[in-house]
Amino acid sequence: MVFSLLRRKSSNRRHAIVFNDGGLSHVCLAPGEDGSPRLQACERLTIGEEEVSSLLKQLVKRQGLSDQPCATLMDLGSYHLFLIEMPKVPPPEMKAAVRWQIKDMIDYHIDDAVLDIFDAPTSSARGSREHIYVVVARRQAVEDRARLMQEAGLELEVIDIPELALRNIAMRLPEAEKGLALLYQEAQRGLIALYRGSTLYLARTLDIGYQTFEAAETHAVLLDNLALEVQRTLDYYDRHFQQAPIRHLVSTPAPFEHPQLHQVMDASLGLASRTLAPAEIVAGVTDEIPAACILAIGCALRREEKKL
Repeated sequence: MVFSLLRRKSSNRRHAIVFNDGGLSHVCLAPGEDGSPRLQACERLTIGEEEVSSLLKQLVKRQGLSDQPCATLMDLGSYHLFLIEMPKVPPPEMKAAVRWQIKDMIDYHIDDAVLDIFDAPTSSARGSREHIYVVVARRQAVEDRARLMQEAGLELEVIDIPELALRNIAMRLPEAEKGLALLYQEAQRGLIALYRGSTLYLARTLDIGYQTFEAAETHAVLLDNLALEVQRTLDYYDRHFQQAPIRHLVSTPAPFEHPQLHQVMDASLGLASRTLAPAEIVAGVTDEIPAACILAIGCALRREEKKL
């Protein structure tokens, strides 16, 4: 899941290569002595004048990744994630029904789209129907990413999405049992996602990234806007899912984090807010690893999903 490509080869190592913020991150996880995932390798490369394909091929050769099973992610903004009512059709007909249902929700022809579906949590609201999540992207974008990886010699098994990579991180945090909001920021955009246990409840992309703060002369308005976006997300969660309120917010590390971010979240929203420590999610990780590698760790932590 999400866009599966090849059968899985037998391997206890999990490789992920993720492109974000003008670079690529490679992460390898393997079971530790207690069976829990442990970081075996982590590398961050900046994409400069050299072509991405050349840089990737050099990484594959240097790390001996040829023919190794590998996962990657779609870029934020290159796909849509919709929460829709589940069509009342038999499971074998589900994807066809979903394609028809979302065809007017995208700005390109449905024949040019590739999609996948996964379970959405049940709403406790009276009279609410079952929902599912739909991931849809341009077929060309998916094929281009797959071709890039395969031409570098990788055995690409899946192209996932950041919301599910971050879910793999969130479910390992102590706040997960009661629910948490996870804030992830790239240079120009971000993502706020709500999780409880191993379940994604809601996710929204943001037009606020860490460079937005770096470039701004004053941060007060940006912090207020960010708090407002988090509040709107929580309000929708409360109305639609009618679960116990979420009281915790965790932000993933970023090259720049405003020193008042958590203070504002605490004061404005009443959230217990903090920054994630990478060592919380996998063994063998130090807080000195590049912030851009966190998403790759989440990608490498993926597990097989039950398909609808």
